[in-house]
Amino acid sequence: MKIGIDARMFGSRQTGIGNYIKNLTSEIFKLDQKNDYYIFLAESQLKRFSASSPKIHKIKANSHWYSWSEQTRFLLDLLKYKLDLVHFLHFNVPWLYRGKFIVTVHDITQNYYSGSGYSGYLKKLAYRFIFSRAIDRSGAVIAVSDFTKQDLLDNFFGPVGRMARFGKINVIYEGIDPIFKQPASPEEIRNVLNRYQITEPYLLYAGVWRRHKNVLGLISAFKLLKNKYNVKHWYFYLWGGRQILY
Repeated sequence: MKIGIDARMFGSRQTGIGNYIKNLTSEIFKLDQKNDYYIFLAESQLKRFSASSPKIHKIKANSHWYSWSEQTRFLLDLLKYKLDLVHFLHFNVPWLYRGKFIVTVHDITQNYYSGSGYSGYLKKLAYRFIFSRAIDRSGAVIAVSDFTKQDLLDNFFGPVGRMARFGKINVIYEGIDPIFKQPASPEEIRNVLNRYQITEPYLLYAGVWRRHKNVLGLISAFKLLKNKYNVKHWYFYLWGGRQILY
């Protein structure tokens, strides 16, 4: 089979989805040496994507996600290779694509919290349309948690559709990056603390600063511990060593 993977969001810059793509493709290539894989990547990621097998074909796809180019130019990229199956690792499937595909849904955050660039009425409508069409036309949906599966059923299927589509959504939990299975030595821990100027004891938030992450609520809770419960000598850091409150 000729299997396509939309890996345009590959890499740590795209945080969770980027790491999901990196590890998923790595494990797939270990398990399957029979099928041909066509990996669609942004030009900046072509060299960073490691692939040594002649069965793995890296394709430049410079259509940015959530863009008009994604719906036109990227669509042509997909059609060019006459793929038997495509795995879209995010909901943004070109709406005119008629080939067989599956889609991974990590969450439906944008259904509740629009990003700064997606808050207009037309953009919300476009998101809803693209998302609904991807779910409806896919051969299968991968949800990364039971909560995401239930969220999909509650928000994108009516009572009849919910029963019909229940078996279409498969919960496949995300794994653990091998790097987290390697215990760090005391010296390595000290080096990291020194690099980011972190003083013990501390609380560390390692996510990005976005509205739906509720970082302000986390900071407020930390402040409450300090002021009301007199928790002393604790520091709160954002990823990168930025000290917020102490």
